[in-house]
Amino acid sequence: MTAWDQPGAAQAAVNWYPANIPAFDDIRDGDYWPSKKAKVCAPILLIWTKNDPAYTLDTFNETPHYIDNLTIKTIDTRSHAPIIDYADEVIRHMQDFLHIRYDTKGS
Repeated sequence: MTAWDQPGAAQAAVNWYPANIPAFDDIRDGDYWPSKKAKVCAPILLIWTKNDPAYTLDTFNETPHYIDNLTIKTIDTRSHAPIIDYADEVIRHMQDFLHIRYDTKGS
C-alpha cells in the first residue's frame, strides 16, 4: 500500500494548507520563516500560469522581491498544475533554463 492508497490521504494533504498557512490577510511578519527579508540567491525558474486560481497575480508580483536570480516563464492558461496539463511546454522551459546556465559543451 502506498501513502496515497491509505483512507483519508488526499483529504489530509488538502487539510495541511489551512492548518499551516494563515489566510493571506492574516499573515504577519512573525509568520515568515526564516524572515520576510530573506532572499534566495540560487538561479530559480518560475513557470507560472496567468490565471492560476491559487498562485494569484498579487503573489506572483511579490515573488521577484525574494529571489535575486529569477527567470519567469508564463503559460497562458488557468492550470495550477502546468507540469501535468502542459508537460511538453514545461519541460521545454526547464531544458532552456538548464541549457543556458549549465551548458557543458562550451558553445
